[in-house]
Amino acid sequence: MMKFSDLTREQWTEWRPYLDTCLLPITGLTGLESPVEAAERLEELRDWLDLVETPFHGRVVTYPAYHYSSFGMNDRDDAWFALQEVVRMVKRIGFKYVIIMSCQPHISKENLSEADLILTPYSVGVENEKSIAKMIEIKVSEMWNPSQTDH
Repeated sequence: MMKFSDLTREQWTEWRPYLDTCLLPITGLTGLESPVEAAERLEELRDWLDLVETPFHGRVVTYPAYHYSSFGMNDRDDAWFALQEVVRMVKRIGFKYVIIMSCQPHISKENLSEADLILTPYSVGVENEKSIAKMIEIKVSEMWNPSQTDH
């Protein structure tokens, strides 16, 4: 897997044309979680991230997780606006695509229109891990090649 902290300045300069996709994890912690609940959320997101990081190594760079937010807690859109800005800035530095990945049900394209793909267990819509991995592969491939959908 390729994490932001794995890249040297020289590697980023050399590999930038190939590393065109930023994976931005959203934990969605509110501060109301017990330490056990926070750990469970992080573990769940880690497992979910593996479904993109492993098969698309060499093209996707995983950025630091966006941990705390008020997403879904109120009608204010400050948290959504802040995340939209992060997506814009990441694109500004050279990423063509931004994938938002979260295990939270309220993360959606409706709220994060700047992102190219939103992947949550709810957006993928399948039950077992093998079919989740396959659906994620299909969705990422469709994002990269929208005219070459095979279903």
